[in-house]
Amino acid sequence: TFKIPNETTATTATTDENGNASTTPNTPGNADIEGQTVGVEVTGAVPEATPYFRRAAVAVAPLRVARGIQNKVLEAMAMGLPVVATSRAHAGIEAEPGRHLFVEDDPAASAALIARLLGDAPLRRAVGAAARRFVEAHHSWSRLLTRLDGVIADVMRSARAAAPGPASPAMVPEPGLSGGC
Repeated sequence: TFKIPNETTATTATTDENGNASTTPNTPGNADIEGQTVGVEVTGAVPEATPYFRRAAVAVAPLRVARGIQNKVLEAMAMGLPVVATSRAHAGIEAEPGRHLFVEDDPAASAALIARLLGDAPLRRAVGAAARRFVEAHHSWSRLLTRLDGVIADVMRSARAAAPGPASPAMVPEPGLSGGC
């Protein structure tokens, strides 16, 4: 069970041993922060996360199992949302904890961070802005494609250096064996 220890909390999100999520109200009504209803929305899989991120004040990535870079974490950061993530969700992302996002594996400490962010608009804005700057600097398409161009150039240089001379039979395909090219 995940509870935000704050009187503004509207919902508890619970995940059972099979990973099924459900929500239950914590308080008689929903609190209001900056004109928005405060609560926890557990959606499960969605085809597109952007509409949910647009409505969110904080993104939470409580992953216990993760492989590779978590693109939804980067997507939330790119949208200027502060993120509270587990160390598994943070793995592969070189963002600095406490500056670009928050990393916490303990559920109670995560809840406290979420409550702190919900109650502190300047902190939310500052961390969200730092998160966006981080993604722009390290994960933009132009930066990634520049790195890819470098990798391709290195592979081509290595291939040319290791290749036998131009008249070598190893470099000339036999007719009909090149797949019709």
